[in-house]
Amino acid sequence: MLPADEIYINLQQVSSAMAVLMETKTEEGVFPQCYECATPWGGRIIGFIPGHDKAVTTHPDLIFNVETLIRDLLEGGPA
Repeated sequence: MLPADEIYINLQQVSSAMAVLMETKTEEGVFPQCYECATPWGGRIIGFIPGHDKAVTTHPDLIFNVETLIRDLLEGGPA
């Protein structure tokens, strides 16, 4: 489990083609932390909002999640 960190809670899903891949939960609700959308040219964009606290951004679990996202993009996973 990752340590507590500041999160962004005012993000809105404005694209119908956006899929939330990872969420974070707080007392205020559930918020997207990682999302994917397709480009008009058939490519993929993955957005990831890691937080700010060094204990979180350098945590092995978070690093593993980021590496997994990058591997999936490099291996040409589903769009």
